[in-house]
Amino acid sequence: DIRDKAVPEIHSFLQQNDDIMFHTGRNGSPRSVAVSRLNFQPLFPTSLRVGLIETLERIGGEVAEASLLELLQVTGRGVEIALAAQTLESMAPGQYTEEVLAAARELLNEPLKSEDDIGVDTETRAYLFGLLNDFGDETYLEQAKTQLIFEDGRLDRDALAYVMENEGEDAMESVFNAFQNSDVLDLADRLALAQRGLEFIGSNENANEMFFSLMRDPQLPNTLKEALAQGLAVGNSLVLANPPTSPEAIKTRMQVLETIRIDIADAKVRAAITQASDQLQSLLDLVPVIP
Repeated sequence: DIRDKAVPEIHSFLQQNDDIMFHTGRNGSPRSVAVSRLNFQPLFPTSLRVGLIETLERIGGEVAEASLLELLQVTGRGVEIALAAQTLESMAPGQYTEEVLAAARELLNEPLKSEDDIGVDTETRAYLFGLLNDFGDETYLEQAKTQLIFEDGRLDRDALAYVMENEGEDAMESVFNAFQNSDVLDLADRLALAQRGLEFIGSNENANEMFFSLMRDPQLPNTLKEALAQGLAVGNSLVLANPPTSPEAIKTRMQVLETIRIDIADAKVRAAITQASDQLQSLLDLVPVIP
């Protein structure tokens, strides 16, 4: 079969670092969906290598599977691992899960550089963390907690998403520790950390401290402080926590607002705190009294 005869040539090319780019970046491939996941089906390949991986899927068989497995050992590109993972999963469901995950974890442990050698290859890391989530792999969690901040001081939002999706409130200590790196994190990254941490406002002390820190931060615009205060009552884009339903949760958030009120001088921010407190009191009044 001519298809089988093509595999050695494809394999030989994939073992090299050579490539021909047709389109660049995640957005260059209309077939791609989010961060690949196991749902990576571009309309046309972004590069020759990606096209050859797809060709191996069409050829199928043990020889093609073996070539894809070897690709996992040599590639430094997250998109290729993700596409190879999807291809292997479609060819032999569940058979190569550990090989895929091992390749993803190994690459995540390396200091991945972008193609221009400036900064971190965040796209590759996004694909890799996406794979870990797709396969429900939690073995990288402890390592990911130590990688929430890149060496250049930026937040690794994909590592954060992986940690939070798998641990939720149990990850709050690590999230708060990262949040405290105010000397390296810019304001946008601190807000991104807080956005995930404030999901647990009122019930978690670390989440409360993140809220207090932001409300006291002179660099944070007062309009954002207003939104933070309002979010404790109704939730919003900054405070992803749902409105509280139990009397204890409502009272706890009211106490958080009262604690910060004394530190706030701006009239509009204080008004937002008052409004949020009133909304919480209204919620409390609606809670049925159990005899």
